[in-house]
Amino acid sequence: MKTLKKIKDEKLLLKAFSAMLPYGVICKIENVEKEYKLTKIDVNDFGGVTLSFFIREYKGRKQEFVCTFDQIKPYLRSLNDMTEEEEEEFNNIPSTKNYQIVGGDLPWDIANYKQLDWLLEHRFNIFLPENLYIKVSEKNNPYK
Repeated sequence: MKTLKKIKDEKLLLKAFSAMLPYGVICKIENVEKEYKLTKIDVNDFGGVTLSFFIREYKGRKQEFVCTFDQIKPYLRSLNDMTEEEEEEFNNIPSTKNYQIVGGDLPWDIANYKQLDWLLEHRFNIFLPENLYIKVSEKNNPYK
């Protein structure tokens, strides 16, 4: 039986993955050496979620790896690791409230969806606690 914390974590992961799906979030899959890009999220009538990762094409058919949240962690960037150039780019996105990121701090209510979209496109973590993702670093960056 799932604990309340596990259900809460899965809801956060679903929110994060759904928002980043168009940008190709890459995940580490338990007991698999290579990282793969998330390609599909399926939610059944009972709230069960399966995640699909494209592995290869074989004889004209796509082969996918299907798993659950227990088996994966996404690679995401921390807001603290934003470069000065990225901060400037983010801060120049027009916003009705003119928010700015300063020293890795993100305002609670981003006024413009373009700012939120920019953060997701650049694979910054804005949803998850540290235990639910793998922090991208210079040595550990599957997006390069």
